[in-house]
Amino acid sequence: MLVSAILDSPFARLSISLFQPSFRRSDGRCFVLRPRFGDLLYKPLKARMGANSTLSVVFVMTNPWDQPAIPQHGDANDSVLFEWVGRFISQWEHVEFNLSRLYTVFAGNPDDGESLREYGRGAIFKERLRGLRECANRYFMAYPNQALEAEFDALSIAAEGFSGRRNEVAHGVSFPTRLLPFFQDRTATRDRWAITPPYFALRNYDQSGYAKYGYTSHGLNELVLRMGALLIRMETFRKEMLKARGLPLK
Repeated sequence: MLVSAILDSPFARLSISLFQPSFRRSDGRCFVLRPRFGDLLYKPLKARMGANSTLSVVFVMTNPWDQPAIPQHGDANDSVLFEWVGRFISQWEHVEFNLSRLYTVFAGNPDDGESLREYGRGAIFKERLRGLRECANRYFMAYPNQALEAEFDALSIAAEGFSGRRNEVAHGVSFPTRLLPFFQDRTATRDRWAITPPYFALRNYDQSGYAKYGYTSHGLNELVLRMGALLIRMETFRKEMLKARGLPLK
């Protein structure tokens, strides 16, 4: 089965270990739930466990695309911060490129240049993702496969979540953290740096005037790794799609 093959791969074990919560039985023994691939990360916890479950949650993992916690200190070197901004944006573009490859599979022309460009006709990511989902919907109506469809839904939800982080980083500014109240660098003898939203972007500030995010190289590195796990999962899915149609793996 697709699910078993994916779960048994070393890459899947890596990605699951990054994001998987653990639970404790009523007898006190702790274990890690082995879900159907995709269920654990993206379905509501209460719905998965059921109303009569005897499990008690001891740790609920947030979504992989959620913002890392704002650190206490900025980067000592702004060049390092800018390097990780570049690495993060590049990793995001890898995600989008892999989405375009999935589009070509759904369109029936794997890795065809015209199909790749067709995915890119949307002016913004929201439009491109909508086009991909519509293409996938047509595919699964013609070739029903609940396991593959569920996995695609999970992947598209994850990509949509990471797109929010991409927008924050791409539209953020590098700023000295000694001037930002939520960092503890006010007495630093040298400037430290972080990516924060520009002050005119009101939706990214709370009512007290505090920014809702602040990224340093450490947080960006964490997001790059999370997107790396998503990329592995997307490639596994793409190959399973090709195998399901009897097409050669590329």
